[in-house]
Amino acid sequence: TNNNCGGDGTCGILRVKQAPNGDIYLGNLGASGGWSVRSGMQPGFSVLHDNGTTAFEIKAIRSTGAGGFELEFTQPVNTGTAGSTANYTVRQYQNIAVEAYGGGAYQGMTTLTVNSATVNSNRVTLAITGLLAAHVVKFNFGAITSSTGAALFTQFAAYNLNRLGPGTDYLPVVTPVAQHAVETSGWKLLSSNGFHVVQFVGAGFVPRSAAVYDMKGVKIYQSPVTEASEIRLETGRLSKGMYLVRVAEKAKSTTRTLLIP
Repeated sequence: TNNNCGGDGTCGILRVKQAPNGDIYLGNLGASGGWSVRSGMQPGFSVLHDNGTTAFEIKAIRSTGAGGFELEFTQPVNTGTAGSTANYTVRQYQNIAVEAYGGGAYQGMTTLTVNSATVNSNRVTLAITGLLAAHVVKFNFGAITSSTGAALFTQFAAYNLNRLGPGTDYLPVVTPVAQHAVETSGWKLLSSNGFHVVQFVGAGFVPRSAAVYDMKGVKIYQSPVTEASEIRLETGRLSKGMYLVRVAEKAKSTTRTLLIP
């Protein structure tokens, strides 16, 4: 782990990449962005490793129509805390584009009335008065706990109510990728002692080249154009960290990440 954030998560995240073993690499922004509250941002990357514990969090928010929302949590909730309407503050507003700095955020902010909170295991159905489509609905949570007493890690959530539900949950398409797996581009990346090899799969003598970039997009190494089945990358002198390998073939290029531990 190369974590220059000091553990407080204030670096700012530029890019997120998941490793074959499930670890998540966060590319740090490395600049303050002009905001004094983020003056401690540093370059580098951080690694998130699954500790096997499921955090108590909001998992999903679903519109049930003009009358409310269903909140799904990652764990069963405490009926007393999650069933209390006092633990929910719900506001709605619009973000309207304007020329002035700030972009017209939080226009027409109103606080809505939560009439009831009905608990069913890890789900809570809120009956809410005054919901309007084409608004952002923001939920702030009070002392809601899980059935085992865990507190919520995140105290708010927001929902873009483009139209009144119910709708269909988003189902991402996940394609597992094994380490050194062959990309759809027909090449794989192999490591060796002091260098790496881009190995092409399949027949065909096509002019190709490969280049190595750091996470800021600066080119570190460029191979000659070749029609060989392999391209050797001189990576032995590179520092530990995350890099990008880009292969150019005809009029297209493909990229994958390279981690030097």
